[in-house]
Amino acid sequence: ASINENLSSGNSELDVKTPKLTSCSMEDMNILLASTGIATLFVDQQLHILCFTPAIIQSIKLTPSDIGQPLGSIVSSLGQYDCLEEDIQTVLDTRVPHELELQATSDVWYLLRITPYRILNNTIEGAAITFVDITERKRLEGHYYECDERLHAIVEQTIAGIAQVD
Repeated sequence: ASINENLSSGNSELDVKTPKLTSCSMEDMNILLASTGIATLFVDQQLHILCFTPAIIQSIKLTPSDIGQPLGSIVSSLGQYDCLEEDIQTVLDTRVPHELELQATSDVWYLLRITPYRILNNTIEGAAITFVDITERKRLEGHYYECDERLHAIVEQTIAGIAQVD
């Protein structure tokens, strides 16, 4: 009887603590996702919006009332890239992540990643779509190529010998 009483007491304590731990971890995850500054969107298998981080508002114009809506009904700011839904569906069908660089506007670039969204038992629940702003990297790449082209032009036009030494 004493053992049963101890087990019952222990189970009661676990029943109280488990929801607190689950709640805390979900709250912590939401805080982490919001604080990264990375625009992330989660959709289900039917491409309905499950949730998103605040940073997504820069990439795709979303509001809290869009949760549960089909992704296709949302107006985006992704420039010439018009196959987001098709790419998400391909990832859901193949389970293979997809990544590409896209130019949203003349001065905004994103690294777009679409990955299967798995829940605890490894079941695919939908897809996670992230938009990482790579505008500065693209600007620096452009500057590098401009410098490289100028250097190449100088080398081609010079009469003097040029050598590269480590």
